Amino acid sequence: MVMPQNLLTGRLTSDEDGSLPYATVALQGSDSMPDVTMTDTLGYFRFDGIGACDYLLAFSMLGYKPDTLSVTVDGDTDVGTVVLARDGALLDEVTVSGRTFIRQKDKLLIIPDKVSVKHAATGYDLLANLMIPGVDVDRRKGQVTRFGNDVALYIDGRKAEYRDVQQLRLQDIERVEYMDTPTGKYALDNAAINYVTKQYKAGGYVAADGLQAIGYLNGDYNLAAKLARGNTSFTLMGGYLRKRSGNHSLKHEDILFPTARVTRDYTTYDGLTDNNQQYAQINVENRTNRHNIVVKGTFVRSQSPGDYNESTLAYNGLTASSVQTWDNTAQKSLSPTLGFFGSFKIKDNQSLEVTATGSYSGTDYVYQYRENGNTTSTQSNEDRYTTYFSAYYNLKLKNNDPLSVMLFNFNRFYPPRRKEAITCSSTTGTVMRSAVQSSNCSIASGNALRARRPWLLLSKNGMERTAWIKSKNR
Repeated sequence: MVMPQNLLTGRLTSDEDGSLPYATVALQGSDSMPDVTMTDTLGYFRFDGIGACDYLLAFSMLGYKPDTLSVTVDGDTDVGTVVLARDGALLDEVTVSGRTFIRQKDKLLIIPDKVSVKHAATGYDLLANLMIPGVDVDRRKGQVTRFGNDVALYIDGRKAEYRDVQQLRLQDIERVEYMDTPTGKYALDNAAINYVTKQYKAGGYVAADGLQAIGYLNGDYNLAAKLARGNTSFTLMGGYLRKRSGNHSLKHEDILFPTARVTRDYTTYDGLTDNNQQYAQINVENRTNRHNIVVKGTFVRSQSPGDYNESTLAYNGLTASSVQTWDNTAQKSLSPTLGFFGSFKIKDNQSLEVTATGSYSGTDYVYQYRENGNTTSTQSNEDRYTTYFSAYYNLKLKNNDPLSVMLFNFNRFYPPRRKEAITCSSTTGTVMRSAVQSSNCSIASGNALRARRPWLLLSKNGMERTAWIKSKNR
């Protein structure tokens, strides 16, 4: 006998704020194990493939009074809307024994459980273990997305980079804040996640981790240390990243002309990609009940000493031809960055956040390409300076209506290039589709083309938004 498979659906709301996303819904039958699910971002829930029976639905969410509902399933059933009443119990009075989702007006608070922390090594691992509905985490690449769009990551309210989250000590995380409909300072983000960390008055730690892939020095190695004394803490991080792999590939293309079809096969039979990166970072943080000030310095060096590919390029169609190609790329860059973040509580209903960063990037690039007897070479050096400043002011009016103002300024400077050289040689005397008499060609004297230009400035300034969100009186 085949038992009918039915669908049970419904929606959970609160008596004050509308839908209740991420609430727990348990389904208990008279002769079956409990089935547990969670409401989506609009408060809807569903149970698939259940038999005809009498069931008890149990609804719970921290901050609201639990409720139950008896339902008889004999076919697809919709229980309609279930309303939970807010509970007056304070969060500080609740003992948390497992992962907990607490829905607030503008965000979702997530308190990690011991199991989620135990089976995580990085901040990205913890997010994956928390299984926030709608959020996808790529632990290896360090990418967090929501419906295909990037999720902005913060630590104690300041924008976090990949290494900040990667080296985040999980025992220091007090809670995670998830803004699925960002407002205020997060309004420019598609979605935002903020790690809130614990504050220590004394102590410290030293941590090391390494990821070794197949191949000599093909891995990621990191060292971090933190020291706390009073309201000030010092964090030092450093690491070495090495990626080295051989290149072998086959690419086929069909080129359609009005009267003919040409195929092109590009076969790389030997190649090498070799990149190494070193970084160092120091953070100095001073945190009190009235302010949080962070000064951050970062230095990154990256080098690809000699990537190359040896390939065959074959054409078939109008005519058949085959050429041998070789290319070589060497690149290195230096990038120091200095940043400041300050969060200040002016009054109980007023706060100000200031962010300022300045960075420099210097890149040296050399590229060579040879096809049969023809060779071209490019060498360039580029400097780039970037500055960013933002100020965010928030004022809570009566009934907690927020008034928010954000000012920002972004600049990117490109000074005159130090050097840019392009040289080429040809056995046929053809260079850039222009016939020449000699077998060797140099563009500009001394085999170097020096570009002199005034500073290039890209700037964005303005006021992003002023938001006054009126809420109903209670």
